[in-house]
Amino acid sequence: MIVANAWHHRSDALSSVAVFIGVAGTQINPSWHILDSFAALLVSFFIVKVGLEILRDALREFTDTAPEPEIIGKIHQCALSVNGVLDLHDLRVRTSGGLYQMEIHIVVDGQLTVLEGHKIAKAVESCLSEDVGNFSSITIHVDPEVDVRP
Repeated sequence: MIVANAWHHRSDALSSVAVFIGVAGTQINPSWHILDSFAALLVSFFIVKVGLEILRDALREFTDTAPEPEIIGKIHQCALSVNGVLDLHDLRVRTSGGLYQMEIHIVVDGQLTVLEGHKIAKAVESCLSEDVGNFSSITIHVDPEVDVRP
């Protein structure tokens, strides 16, 4: 919304300048009346361009678009930095309404109690909220590390 308002004010200012030049040119020399038409055309193109950019960004935002790779990297670093997290997998992050919705599976020692696993999951959630922020929901699934040796 703030970006849309900023573009709205910017387009108002630029279109006012274009209209001023068109009208002033016509007042200075009436044979330059074409300047008014060019100014109107320029303003129209600018408004369409800004509108399409805002529409594109809004569609990305509201169609569950994945966040930038830097955000995914921050999530990985944050989750793996929590004491007790051995690995992570099945990370799903999407953007909806300007906020992230995330699901993640963390791998912890299989010998931990449910309470200990829950505390680790809460620590991951706190880390993500503080370091990455902008989450509307975080779902953390705790998986035990399984020893596959016979």
